[in-house]
Amino acid sequence: MNKFIFDALCELKKNSNNQAIKSISIEVKYINNFSRFYFSILLSDDLTNEVEFDEVVIEIKSDNGSYFDIDLSDSSGFIYMEDKQINSEKKIMDFLEAAKNKFSNIFEKLLNSEKRSI
Repeated sequence: MNKFIFDALCELKKNSNNQAIKSISIEVKYINNFSRFYFSILLSDDLTNEVEFDEVVIEIKSDNGSYFDIDLSDSSGFIYMEDKQINSEKKIMDFLEAAKNKFSNIFEKLLNSEKRSI
């Protein structure tokens, strides 16, 4: 499942294209059955009003290698979406697709530094 998640995040990175994006990084921490994946989008310095609201992160984590928790949040700590105890590739792909569809709305919120629910 870890290889699948990494490949899915690489594909998401490849298909993420927005003028507001400064950079995208993928970080992986994996030891035995403990794994953490971070997909981080850093917004352009020219567009952000406040430094602390400049990042969108998808975190996928597992402590047992069988079930994964996943969330989409921003650098202020606001969680837009989350799902717990995922154990299928389809559910992970569904979450990543939904997250990708929310990116533009989240970027707009962060660029305006508004704290409203999307």
